[in-house]
Amino acid sequence: MESFGLAVNVVFPLLLMMVCGCFMRYKKMIDDHTINYLNKMLFRFFMAVMLFMNTYKMNLEDVLNPQIRKLTLIITICYVFIVTILIMILPKFVTDRSKCGVMIQGFYRSNLILYGLPVFESIYGSDDSGMVSVLISVIIPVINILSAIVLEIFGSSGGRLSFRKILKSVVLNPLVQGPVVGLLFLVLGIHFPKILEDSLRTIGGISTPLAFVVLGATIQLKSIRKNWKYISFTVLGKLFIVPLIVFIVCYGLGMRRQMLVMVLGAMASPTAVASFAMAKEAGCDEELAGEIVMASSVCSLFSIFAWVFFLGTFRLI
Repeated sequence: MESFGLAVNVVFPLLLMMVCGCFMRYKKMIDDHTINYLNKMLFRFFMAVMLFMNTYKMNLEDVLNPQIRKLTLIITICYVFIVTILIMILPKFVTDRSKCGVMIQGFYRSNLILYGLPVFESIYGSDDSGMVSVLISVIIPVINILSAIVLEIFGSSGGRLSFRKILKSVVLNPLVQGPVVGLLFLVLGIHFPKILEDSLRTIGGISTPLAFVVLGATIQLKSIRKNWKYISFTVLGKLFIVPLIVFIVCYGLGMRRQMLVMVLGAMASPTAVASFAMAKEAGCDEELAGEIVMASSVCSLFSIFAWVFFLGTFRLI
């Protein structure tokens, strides 16, 4: 029963915020134009500020924690392994290359920032959330590099990799810049006045509720019917198969409690919203990319509940 309560406490706030977004869309308070602008604000400013503050305020010992470094290395290797296997195998079953690239991205590109931090803080509080920011500061560049490679291979470029383009997309990504600058401030011992710290934390705090409201407003289930086979296969792999494999690996290598919750955020959260924009830019199937984001976001409310309940029942978190 305790595990059930824990799972409800994690999922219910996320569900409520998404329902608010759906309601606003239904009442025409939000339209596609508004959603596009809000997404830009979120990913270019609010989330970058949140990640900066989480990294800036964390304990320097978290950065040097061997368990976090070990977990980061394990997850990075898992990402590279999963993408490599999918690049080799999936084209044998999915002949449309524009769909193939989108599905591969859908399998591994997690919404770590949007789901990882709230889930972690729901279970362990905000004091240790700096550990998640350390993970994010490494994983986000890895994810962006892999996404750029996958979409270059399967996109309109016809498989010609542009390393300059990949490097530029990583360096200019605000979600990479935020934690990296925060880490720089932390290491150099640069401190803001308390009034500025509190203001920046308030600004960064806008990101999670606003992001879930916007995500709820984007969900339109009727558009999923056409590609349901591709979507169901990708979502099943994203939310259950891939996380299960990585959980087994991490558990076998001694990861427990906070570390496993970070694995939950990194591997079992739904496909990131940014995957839609990247697929569109690369000339891949943008419609399928958006549908995978929608479907995985809806299904994740049930899958995250199931994962938290399962891990809590066996005292793993």
